[in-house]
Amino acid sequence: MPVSPLASVDPRARLADDVVVGPFCVVGPHVTLGPGNVLVSHVSLLGSVLASVGNTFSSGVVIGGIADDASETTPGEVLIGDNCRFHENTVVQRGTHGDGLTVIGDGCRIHPHSRISADCRLGVGVRLGSHVQLGRDAHVEDHASIDAGTVVGDLVTVGSCAQVASQLNIQQDAPPYVRVDGDPPRPQAVDVRTLKEQGVSPPAIESLLDAFQLVCKGRAGLDDARRTLRKRGKLTPHANYFLGSLQSQLEGRRGRAREPLRRHAA
Repeated sequence: MPVSPLASVDPRARLADDVVVGPFCVVGPHVTLGPGNVLVSHVSLLGSVLASVGNTFSSGVVIGGIADDASETTPGEVLIGDNCRFHENTVVQRGTHGDGLTVIGDGCRIHPHSRISADCRLGVGVRLGSHVQLGRDAHVEDHASIDAGTVVGDLVTVGSCAQVASQLNIQQDAPPYVRVDGDPPRPQAVDVRTLKEQGVSPPAIESLLDAFQLVCKGRAGLDDARRTLRKRGKLTPHANYFLGSLQSQLEGRRGRAREPLRRHAA
């Protein structure tokens, strides 16, 4: 197990034999690192952190620190999947309420100086550009991408395959499968390129284009859009999921589908 003599690794930490721990890293007693994890230098893994296989933590990364408004005794964990890359000076806070988890899915890329607050959940293949800030309990679904400098508010959901432009302030849910830009931020178009990259079929993409045109351009109601798509034979699972996310957003508070959870947790 190649551990630098300049690193501080608690003897209670559980590290696979091939884990690399570079100089000036700190690994706490409740950390578990699977095979192929690399801590380059000046990495701090605090609290309860479980990283699966093949992750890279670049210089200055801090994983598992407490939330800004939490006490030192607040329980919580950070769960990290396989083959993630945390670039320089990124921060991931540990979970607090509910199940006490902050979750980073497989294959995520977190670029320099980004911050993931407590209780966030990132799906598979998520990309955060540099200086992205995720608020408390934000969710970013599979294969979504958020460009540099964007702030995502508490309890906001960024939908699957959504592409969020840079330097935005996202305080409402971003629907799946679309590009989001503008001031205020709005869905601009279906992101066909990303859908093709993810292997979405042409009929499904066509159904999403029709759904987007009906709801976001033609301003049809969601029920009317479903009826129209059903008549056309285009109410695919992708289109139905897109419309369902918009419905959930309308039923939430302040454009956030999961906002009622804050009231129940209070």
